[in-house]
Amino acid sequence: MHGSLSITKAEFESREKNLCKLLIDTVNALHHRYHHSMKTTERNELIKEIKDNLASIRDGNMLYDLQRECQEELKTSLKMMLHFNPVSFILGSSLALDVTLVFTDIEIKHWTNRRACVVSYQDFLIEIHNVPGRRVVLLEGVAGSVCRDPSTNSYESLVQKYLPTTFTQFGINTKPLLAQCRILVLIDGLDEATKPSCDLTHSGRHTNQLIQLMQEKVKLEHFRIPLNLLLSAWVWDQDPDALGITTTQTELYYHTHRLSKMKLQQRLSNHQATCDMSQATISDLIDEWEEVLCKELLVALSLNQLVLTPEAVRRLRSEAMNRGLPDEEMLGGFLTSKCIKLGLQQYSAPHKGLQDYYVALHIVESLRKYHQVYTTSSRLMSRPMMKRSSIRKVLNDILASIITDLKMYQNVLQHLAGLLHLHIDPVPNHMVVEVVELLRDAGVRNREQWLDLVEDTKASPAVLTAIASNALPFQGLWSSISSISSHPSINVKDGRVIAYSALLPYLTPTKVRISIDGKPPNLTPLVDSLVRYTYTLELWDLWYHPNPTYTPNASIQTLLSSARISGMVTFKGQWTRGMESISPSLRYLSLSLSDGTHVTQMVPLLHSLPRLKYLEIHVPPSVSLADLSTTTPLPEVPTRLQMSLIESTWSLLGFTRLPGAHLYQTDLRPGGERRACQVVASLQPPNAYGWLYFPDSTLGPLEWELVLKILGEFGVKARGIRAPGPSTTHDNNLDTIARTQLDGGCFESSPLTELE
Repeated sequence: MHGSLSITKAEFESREKNLCKLLIDTVNALHHRYHHSMKTTERNELIKEIKDNLASIRDGNMLYDLQRECQEELKTSLKMMLHFNPVSFILGSSLALDVTLVFTDIEIKHWTNRRACVVSYQDFLIEIHNVPGRRVVLLEGVAGSVCRDPSTNSYESLVQKYLPTTFTQFGINTKPLLAQCRILVLIDGLDEATKPSCDLTHSGRHTNQLIQLMQEKVKLEHFRIPLNLLLSAWVWDQDPDALGITTTQTELYYHTHRLSKMKLQQRLSNHQATCDMSQATISDLIDEWEEVLCKELLVALSLNQLVLTPEAVRRLRSEAMNRGLPDEEMLGGFLTSKCIKLGLQQYSAPHKGLQDYYVALHIVESLRKYHQVYTTSSRLMSRPMMKRSSIRKVLNDILASIITDLKMYQNVLQHLAGLLHLHIDPVPNHMVVEVVELLRDAGVRNREQWLDLVEDTKASPAVLTAIASNALPFQGLWSSISSISSHPSINVKDGRVIAYSALLPYLTPTKVRISIDGKPPNLTPLVDSLVRYTYTLELWDLWYHPNPTYTPNASIQTLLSSARISGMVTFKGQWTRGMESISPSLRYLSLSLSDGTHVTQMVPLLHSLPRLKYLEIHVPPSVSLADLSTTTPLPEVPTRLQMSLIESTWSLLGFTRLPGAHLYQTDLRPGGERRACQVVASLQPPNAYGWLYFPDSTLGPLEWELVLKILGEFGVKARGIRAPGPSTTHDNNLDTIARTQLDGGCFESSPLTELE
């Protein structure tokens, strides 16, 4: 009743014609009645004006009108947002703070004709609007409102919500008209994004690639650094093809540096001091000056300083002016500045990580030149006049001292390893070996750092050989030693498939664990290497969220096929539908079943696993009782003969979870007690369950008492029930009931909120 009105395009055109006819008829009627005071020429001019005005709306001037209306409506909306309640989540609070008392003013400089003028941030959009050829419309809401509003799930609904008057006035023309504007949409809180807000961001510019890229990248530790996330978004915006799933941190900085130099060169080509130079000359001069800058940053790093000394800044200014380059532009192109007192600026690299990168860049360029001279002299003479290049020698020569402590150069060396193949082709083996040795001497022991090295060097065979043959780096690759085995095992996580695929042929582990938290990646590179090992495959997302429509990629299908699974001893996740068997080599199986059909297909196959010692089944709430009534129970795991031997051994090793068949049921709510118990009873193995788990259940003590009694009615036997929640005085009572109803079982409460 009070919603916005809207019409279709056809309706709009029809009404436009009717309006035009009505207005012309009105003018003709006026002329007929007042022909003595309205001349025919005046009537014709008025009719022409009516037609022109309607045509202008239809043919393009409507854009100007929309921009004007948007501006006025946004001004009104923004004025209403000048006061907000920072504690609105507290019921009854009415605090209203002026935003200018809370947020810091931002000073913006607008450059025109090589002169700068300060612009207030409140006038920033107006300033941009006045620039010829640019139109910016700002769509902004209260912090978090877009991400939390389930109704705002498209670009059209966003416009309709924040520009209701404009949307009503222009109707179906609003969206195509806005498409002709340059629109800035500010979205905060994407880390708290809901499905509607994801739909909203997807409906704008094609950001799917960036979102998917970041979801993969944040699995790696160094891509969780805010700077790297920021640089990734900027590089993607400038050059989307530059980033990929396999892009390393060094490559990210490489592209950041490349694009920054490109923009600096563009600015210099329009600068009054350098506009007469050729592009090639400007590029060469930037490279020369940058070499001086990188050396100054190396000296600062050797002194454990991020900020350049005033003497270093003076040298950089002098080097720029000697080359005819504007010193402020050059310093601003690579460094950040901070005013520490009137007339005194302090310059530094934007971040310690970028300083390390620039230092590595300087070393690799020195190595490249040194290696080039050495290679040339080797061709011309039977005995070269100089020794071959050495990373340590280059460092010592630059700093005029012998470096003994390499710890502060650890990140530099990591970047250096990644830059070698970008600047020297081919990379001499002795350089690769030296990088590995220097990293070891610099204190690199962390497994992730060695994996970074493999990726940074694009899995260079020389690097792989050096890592595998070097005792300390080799140890850094192992996960912790299993308590039941003296043999080391490798743990392959998301984002590390390529690195481990390259390394495995050079290593000799006895066990490989592939543990994937997110969407199963392409494991093809690993498939051939796994033939030599016993291995574990864990697909955690499918264990948590079984999916009836799940279709494994080709690599997962290959690993689950009978030709490849002789070495698989552990599996966690969702097994492929339609397969006629499960690997008989499996000893530990955690299987999620997506629906009733999946249950009836997979449960009978479990009886053909002679080595199975441990079984977990995750049954979702959507499973049909009718399907369960037609399936066989779970197998006896392990057999009674195995049980006594295994239990005693596992108890001695300190395992809290004993072998057996365990059942997980999710989403148990009050009112669903009997149905849950029917599921448990339908699948009960001959010997008894191990543990019955009910993660994320919301039952209280009285409901749990009912569950125990119903299980007793159905004759269910189990080692016990584990339910979420802190231990309470009710537990003793429930435990007593459980021992009676579950044939000696027990009841335990724990902070179990999800599947383990």
